[in-house]
Order: sequence, then C-alpha cells, then structure tokens
Amino acid sequence: MADELSTYDADLLDGSYDCVDRIVLNAYHTLCYSPGGFRQWWRQLMNGQEDMLDNAHLMRMAGRFSRRVRAYAKAHGIPVIDCARGDRKHEIADEHLSTHPEVCGLSMILVARAQAPVWEVQRSTRGAIRNLAAKKPYVNHYSFHILDPEWGHLTIKMSGQPPFGAQIILNGHTGPIADLPGQVLVALDHLTQDEREGVFRAVRAFAHGEVDGSRVPGTEPLYALRAAPEVLVFVRHEQGGPVEPVAIMRPAALRTLGHAE
Repeated sequence: MADELSTYDADLLDGSYDCVDRIVLNAYHTLCYSPGGFRQWWRQLMNGQEDMLDNAHLMRMAGRFSRRVRAYAKAHGIPVIDCARGDRKHEIADEHLSTHPEVCGLSMILVARAQAPVWEVQRSTRGAIRNLAAKKPYVNHYSFHILDPEWGHLTIKMSGQPPFGAQIILNGHTGPIADLPGQVLVALDHLTQDEREGVFRAVRAFAHGEVDGSRVPGTEPLYALRAAPEVLVFVRHEQGGPVEPVAIMRPAALRTLGHAE
C-alpha cells in the first residue's frame, strides 16, 4: 500500500523502491555524560589528577584532535574539506566518490560546525572545581566518509571536542557494493588489497555504463568483468535493474573446472 505522501505526489514520481534508506547509530561513552562521570574519565586519563581539568585544557584537547586528523589525512592523501553553513555535504561526498571509483576505505573528511554537548568547568576563587555545567555550543564535527566492502558508503560523524560524541550513518541504498552475498565476501577475503579494489572498480564501472562486460552464455543475465589480471567478478544485471555481484573466481579455477568436466 502506498503511503499518503506518495499518493499525493504520484503525478510527479517516475517510480519507487522499498528498502531501508538509512541507519543512524549514536555512539558515545555514557560515563562522560554526567558531571561526576566526566571527572572520573578525566582522572583515568590523567593518572588520577584534576589540576588540568579546565576549559583551556579542554580546548587544547580539541585542537590536538583537529591537528592529528588533518596530519593523518595529509600523510595519506585524504582530502579534508571545510564546509560552510548551507553546504550540502552529502552531495560533496557523492561527487567525490563518483570521480574516485578506485577508493576503498577512508575516502574524504568533511568538517562542519554543529551543536554538541560539552562541559564548562567552573572553579572557585581558590581553584577547586565547583561545578561542571552542560552546554551545547556549535563546535567542529568531522565526518569520515568510508567506502566499506559490505555496507558501501558509510559515515562516522564525530564531535571535535570532549566528550567526543559520534554518529555512525549507514546508507541502505548504496547498490552494487552494499549487497554482497556470503560467497562473494568469502572470496574477497582470499584476494589481495589491490585485487579487492579492482573488484569494486569493475563493478562500479559496469553499474555506471563505463564498461560492457562479457555476457555469460545461458538464460541468466550474467556478465563477467575483469577485475585484475587473475580475478573475474560475475554480476547479474537485468535491463533497468540493480547490479548484483554473485561470484568472484580466478581464470585458473575456471580452466580447472573445465578440464574436470
């Protein structure tokens, strides 16, 4: 049964699909979300000391986090983009992934400001901690865009200030890479990193119409794609339908099976 919105806009829709669109998981350290718990976490971090628990040191921790993220990205050739208010970050990520189909793993980092819970340390005139006040200012958040073999495009969005709350965002409509059956996942485990990346490049190129693939004889709409010199990936694809990887094999194994028959 169609929902009310789809029925209302039926004249404007070319089609529809039914799937999980997105899964969002909140990730946080529960100990750090109460004043006493945050102080305990700090003492564990600082060998039982609280003399440096103040707003200045919390800001320095945020600064170190930012510098280390950017240093890691620079060392590994991962782009870091500072987004302005109103930027459509998912479109920036999609454009980058579409122009870098060979990427596997962390592909880019987007930085944008958003509200997040932080603690304001209030001390007495004698320097004793009097209170930890909960605040929700706008702080930098770092969105780590990852292309995962099983889930496809996923994002880990993390606050840049203690207590470093995060969200794990899993897209449910990624397509050919997100729906790998068990036998394909097992086969991937037996490939080198370069061969696995070759599999993803081949499937994406076929899905985007950049390569045709070799039609496998028979009634099934199967195509063989060359993923690496010694790796073939077989996909099922009907006109207008999704691309579904079904098997990964080495040509040597195919020749062995042929001789056995």
